[in-house]
Amino acid sequence: MRSDARRAADSLGSPAGPASGVGSPGLALHPLGGQGSGAGAAPDRIGVNTEGSAGWGYGARSSARAAASAHDVAKYILERTGPMTAMKLQKLVYYCQAWSLVWDERVLFPERIEAWANGPVVPALYRVHRGEFWVEGWPLGEVANVDDAGRETVDAVIRDYGGCSAQRLSDLTHAEPPWRDARVGLADGERGHREITVAALNEYFGSLPPSEPE
Repeated sequence: MRSDARRAADSLGSPAGPASGVGSPGLALHPLGGQGSGAGAAPDRIGVNTEGSAGWGYGARSSARAAASAHDVAKYILERTGPMTAMKLQKLVYYCQAWSLVWDERVLFPERIEAWANGPVVPALYRVHRGEFWVEGWPLGEVANVDDAGRETVDAVIRDYGGCSAQRLSDLTHAEPPWRDARVGLADGERGHREITVAALNEYFGSLPPSEPE
C-alpha cells in the first residue's frame, strides 16, 4: 500500500520538513519506502528485460505495459496541483515512474529519462516546455489515459514530494544512485544525455525499506 509516512534518513529531512542541504548520498532519503506487493520485486514481474540491467531501457518490452505517456502524467499532475516550474514538473514525473515500478510493478510511461546536469529529465517533456520557467497547463496528453492504479501512484507522489521546491527535488535526485551512476565521468554542470534506465530505478527504489505507519 502507498503510505503517507515520511522516511528521510539524512539532513535533507522529509519533503514536509525543513531543507538543510544534501546529506550522505548512500542513505535512503525518501518519504516513500519500497512497499506494496513489489518492494524489491524480481525483474520479470515488471515486464522488462530480465537478463541483466545492461539491456534494460524504455524500448518495446517496457512500453508494452506502460499505463500512459509522460504527457498524460504531466497533464494529470498539473490538473491536480496547478501551475509549477518546469523543473519541478520534471522531477515529479520522474518520481512517478520510479514508484510505479515498485508499487505497480510496471513502467508508468514509456518515454526515456535522461540524467541532465540539474537532475532527471524526460526529453519528450522538455521539448514542450523548453524556454519556459513556469508551466500552467500541458497541451499534449489526456488525463483519461492515466488509469486508477496510475492515479493512485501519482497522487501519492504529489502528496509526499509536492511540497518540495524544484531545487530541493533536484538536490534529492542528485543524492540518489540512478542519477549519480548515469553521470559517472561527467563534471558538475556538464551537459549529458545518458539514460536513467528502468533497471536502475527499480534496483534503487525497490531496495528502500518500507515506510512505517505513523
